Amino acid sequence: MRSHRGTVTGLTPNAPATGGLRCWAGETAFAHRGLRRAASRPSSETGPLVVEGTVDALDGRAWMFRAECLSGDEARLLGDWLLRAAKGRVELLERLTFPALSFTLDEHEYGQPRLIVGFSQDTAPSWLGEERVLTFDYPVTLDLTPESLEAAAVDWERELRAD
Repeated sequence: MRSHRGTVTGLTPNAPATGGLRCWAGETAFAHRGLRRAASRPSSETGPLVVEGTVDALDGRAWMFRAECLSGDEARLLGDWLLRAAKGRVELLERLTFPALSFTLDEHEYGQPRLIVGFSQDTAPSWLGEERVLTFDYPVTLDLTPESLEAAAVDWERELRAD
């Protein structure tokens, strides 16, 4: 499957259970939106977070998704992995996988992080129709800077602690 260069914005767990995971914007930026749990959900619960996202593969196609794809523990694991990746403590091509999302670290230039985000099943492109539920790791490539990746990871972990 070919990798699509693109943007991922508003990647946010917010639906009935929560409110904000991360926002990837552009090939060179990695920003965030807040993570909040709904008032009706206990802060100690580690059940699924509902993640919303908008993905633009920059090939004329874009999609939005809304799915339960990370537990609280997985969200913390992702934050730790992103921070280690920003600091150069993750091996190139190391992969972090969850049932509906995957993250692979590479470089687009020496020392410049590239994240390849894989979207599976409920997070995969909606135009796949019935094939969507059979899709694993539809790839979108994000070329970043270490600073933008670290800033997003730090904000992510801060919000998880505040939750």
